[in-house]
Amino acid sequence: MTALLDRAATLPPYRAHWHGRAPRTLEEAPFMTAWAWRRMVIRHAGALIRPAALWALFPVPGDDPIWMPFAHDDVVAEARRALDVFRDAGLRPGDVVLSVAPEGPWVGNALPFLMAATDSLVPAHPPLDVQVLPLAVLTVTFRPDLTLFPFRRLPTVLVGSAADLHAIADFARAAGAPPLRCRLLLLSGPATDPATVRGFAETCVSLLHLPGALAPFGERADAPGVWLPQDKVRAELIPDAEWGRSIQDPAHVPRALPAADAQGLSGELVVTVDNQALPVIRLRTQERVRVLAADADGVRIARIAPSPSAVNGPRSASTSMSRA
Repeated sequence: MTALLDRAATLPPYRAHWHGRAPRTLEEAPFMTAWAWRRMVIRHAGALIRPAALWALFPVPGDDPIWMPFAHDDVVAEARRALDVFRDAGLRPGDVVLSVAPEGPWVGNALPFLMAATDSLVPAHPPLDVQVLPLAVLTVTFRPDLTLFPFRRLPTVLVGSAADLHAIADFARAAGAPPLRCRLLLLSGPATDPATVRGFAETCVSLLHLPGALAPFGERADAPGVWLPQDKVRAELIPDAEWGRSIQDPAHVPRALPAADAQGLSGELVVTVDNQALPVIRLRTQERVRVLAADADGVRIARIAPSPSAVNGPRSASTSMSRA
């Protein structure tokens, strides 16, 4: 963590955010809000540690989305981590994956490419060996006469947000295609109606997208909640009582607890992610979660009461951007 803070202290964005005083420990670093991140990126986009290979939009519950840069090394590292996430979620060799991609450069659009790229970017591991079929909602919207699902093998895995999966299902019904029903559903974001979403597949696994990480964080079949590995994300929690006080008194700076000290508590998730293009340090995600378990390897969390923007993902994010 000291090396990460030292690296960030060499960057103009963080020097400005820290008012020229580099923190010695993570707890000494001030929080970063979505608003402060947007302002920082606009003013200092050229001061990245490494040139960004791509930029992706991350939804922020109850706020406008934020742009996040990724360097080439980030893409390779995230493909390696994605391999474990997808396998833990239940992908099997030979699966046919239909990935419903929303319009816009939302981070969820990276999922099919991470799946397709893992075999070439992570050569030392057994291949994922799945067939990935991206389908854009925007394409179907403008070409409703397209024949849906003209596949010799129907998909065994669905990937997408609840809003876009329902949109594709509506198009399929209008075209007289069979109902979407697969073995596994990888859901980007929480379910608006868990019972309805489970109608798409036998098993539903929720994926959590955190700023600074190109690959999502996912559930495992053997345990509830989303797993955040310690070697990728340092998780903290602003307990509900502290969060409520900061709402009542804007001058109050809330106190965050390390996730290991917050088991059983609920509050706002704060994350620090080592991103090679631009590290994310103590970002307030505005995601309300409960810490289910924590140990030296990481923390397991469950989302609570998601806001409409978190539920609907990129669609509500696009609406927020149009208002900005």
